[in-house]
Amino acid sequence: MFQLKMKKWILAGVVIAAAAAVFVFWNGRSEPLADYWVVQEQPFTQTVTASGKILAARKIEIKSEVSGTLSNFSLNVGDAVAEGQTLFSLDGSDVERSIQERQAALSAARARYRAVTEVSLPTAQETVIQLEAALEQLNKQLEDTNVLFESGAVAKTAVDDLEHQITLQLSKIASAKASANAYASGGASVSEAAAGVSQALEALETAKNQRQKYAVTAPFSGTVLERLREPGEYVQAGTTLVTLIDPSSYYAEIELEERKVGLIEIGQRVLVWPESYPSKAVEAEVSKILPKVEDATGTVKIQIKLASSADFLIENLSVQVEIVIRTLPAAIILPAQALWNAEASEVLVEQDGRVASKPVKLEAVGLSDYLVLEGLSVGEAVLDPASELAPGDEVILADGGGANTTAEDDKTGETP
Repeated sequence: MFQLKMKKWILAGVVIAAAAAVFVFWNGRSEPLADYWVVQEQPFTQTVTASGKILAARKIEIKSEVSGTLSNFSLNVGDAVAEGQTLFSLDGSDVERSIQERQAALSAARARYRAVTEVSLPTAQETVIQLEAALEQLNKQLEDTNVLFESGAVAKTAVDDLEHQITLQLSKIASAKASANAYASGGASVSEAAAGVSQALEALETAKNQRQKYAVTAPFSGTVLERLREPGEYVQAGTTLVTLIDPSSYYAEIELEERKVGLIEIGQRVLVWPESYPSKAVEAEVSKILPKVEDATGTVKIQIKLASSADFLIENLSVQVEIVIRTLPAAIILPAQALWNAEASEVLVEQDGRVASKPVKLEAVGLSDYLVLEGLSVGEAVLDPASELAPGDEVILADGGGANTTAEDDKTGETP
């Protein structure tokens, strides 16, 4: 009897336990689920961030081209200079003396040229005229003497003497004409005199060019970055005296991982801000992608052109940059925690009161975000895998739930 009662109590306990389990199961599953995301579209901006340095496209070490003593050198570091402004001067007394000597030599050469063209040439031409006139007289005398010789009035020696004089006169005329031609344009003497003038001019210009090396001017407007010598110092040719930099030529250079380079294009919008001034951003754009992967770092150098200059930018300043890869006016962004099966890119969704798995096509756009390319539509509910629901389970979505919406006012994703 006692055993029969015990069996009844055991059976009753099992039934009660089973009923309680069923109650708990169905009651738990029917409880409205509040942990889900409602799919919505939102503006999305994808970016790549990196660090780099500010460099100058125009920077020059200005050196002394000649040896000498610095006689004018009043620049200080940080001074602004204008293009063409004298930066420093050296004592050029020696070259000034050389210029004076060559100016005198040029004057002498020009006087020689004038003497040839204005005195020697006319004199030679007049000599030719006089010799030809005298030849004409000798020819007339020879005619008269030949008549007298034929009549027997004079001896043959008189004729021979005149013919000899005519031969000598012809030789003198030829010599005078040669001299006149030498003094005329293209002649040897005038060419020699002209060459003397040209050589003297060249020597003078050389000395003047040498003088310009004693006063060095700024090749562009900029700022004195370094001053390495003091007034009164004697410097050798080739000594660096000043380093000049053009702040308007500043650009940012970053090193980007090789795997991200394919995302970068010329002209992409960039924000640049110094690490020391995080609140001061400068607009910029990608201007050059260097065609080389650095062996030591596996990175590629990217140059970024600044839209405007800023007083706080200086050479070698460390900066952070944010490159805008793309901007989408309407995109679906899914948090990584919403993935139910990360390897198969599957999420859990609610379909007709039950849980269903759904494959989606994703693109990583941040450390914890994905851009949904295919698979989800606006208004769908993506269930939180942390709820431990499985495909086929019944599910009721809580009214007013879905506080974890997939949309924000504007989403910015950094490419990992």
